[in-house]
Amino acid sequence: WHTEGRGTRFQEVIGEEDIFQGEFQAGMPRSFDFQFSLPNEPWSYEGHYINVVWGIEVQIDVPWSKDPKQTAHFILSPNRETAVSW
Repeated sequence: WHTEGRGTRFQEVIGEEDIFQGEFQAGMPRSFDFQFSLPNEPWSYEGHYINVVWGIEVQIDVPWSKDPKQTAHFILSPNRETAVSW
C-alpha cells in the first residue's frame, strides 16, 4: 500500500512471493494462483489531503531487458467488502 496526496509519500510492502521459476514457453498458462494474508489496516481511504491506496504488483524478470510490471488496485475495508478497481 502507499499514500498519495499532500506531504511525503509513504509505501509499505506487505509481502513478496515467487510464483514461477524457470523460463516461459509457448503454450504455458498465463495465470498463476497465489495467496496473501492482508493486515486489518490501514483501510483504503480517499480524502481531500491524502489517499491510502492498496494494490498488487506483478513483475516479470526478463534477462537483459526491461522487466514488465502491472499493478491492480483493490479496496481494503473493515467489513471485507469485495471490490476491485483495475
